[in-house]
Amino acid sequence: MVIAAGPWSNDLIKPLGYNLPLFPMRGYHQNFKVNEKNTIHHSMFDMDKGFVMGPMQQGIRITTGAEMTTMNAPKNFGQLETVLKLARKILPLDDAVESEAWAGSRPCMPDMKPVIGPAPKHEKLWFAFGHSHQGFTLGPMTGRLVEEMIHEKPLLVDIEPFSAERFSK
Repeated sequence: MVIAAGPWSNDLIKPLGYNLPLFPMRGYHQNFKVNEKNTIHHSMFDMDKGFVMGPMQQGIRITTGAEMTTMNAPKNFGQLETVLKLARKILPLDDAVESEAWAGSRPCMPDMKPVIGPAPKHEKLWFAFGHSHQGFTLGPMTGRLVEEMIHEKPLLVDIEPFSAERFSK
């Protein structure tokens, strides 16, 4: 069995005696309809103000930085509202695609490296979570590594830095 449940992974492994320092970071974004006045063909990143805007299938997406919070905390759209005022000075963003902006939690570890590998206390249990904001990017490689470990193949990379046991030392 592979535990790869993002920010909910700790909920699944705690009853088995694991207590890893996984914590959520929440991000927000909103999409806006594209029109002849706001069409862009590449992403733009305002490092000083802390937001990204980019063309997506759903429209022009405006994203925020991360919010340190708990999984059950109420949504706080303040950061998004602030960056939307700034983004609207660059592009006319009149019509939101969704009635409410998206909010989602990313699974983070204190060292910002995922947990990948065998569960220390249970045979045939594997961990593959904690990829922070890089889950879609690192997911295929994590899947490959887990498959290599399960089938006892040579590993493409050293998984020691990603061991769950790094937090018990």
